[in-house]
Amino acid sequence: MQLHEIECPNCGAPVTDLSDDKHIHCQFCGTVLNIYQSLCPNCQFINPEGTRFCTQCGDSVIRVCPACKHENWAGVEHCANCGRILDMLEIMTKSRGRDTRARLEQQQQEALAIKVRETAQAETRMEHFCQ
Repeated sequence: MQLHEIECPNCGAPVTDLSDDKHIHCQFCGTVLNIYQSLCPNCQFINPEGTRFCTQCGDSVIRVCPACKHENWAGVEHCANCGRILDMLEIMTKSRGRDTRARLEQQQQEALAIKVRETAQAETRMEHFCQ
């Protein structure tokens, strides 16, 4: 799991100690968090435990199993209680949406870089012709 710029929700210090795949430990204030219950799978923001929606991006951090009604972390594909697959269509749609958004942002940055480069080349040509 890749995490970016994780801050302790208790003291705000950068968290560097990922003690295992499910917990983080703040070396400054001693807070231990279960990241599967509080980490937003969309923006990787660590929310206070018990939060149902990410306080940073608003996405749900809880998914309810349609079979047994168990509340699961939104980033898992199978129910922790009964093992049933959790709405693959929703998972695929969200993943596709993030991929599309990232691809569009990259294309926009590339287009801007091309525009800057072409403007600089045009100015160079104009300077050459005006001399």
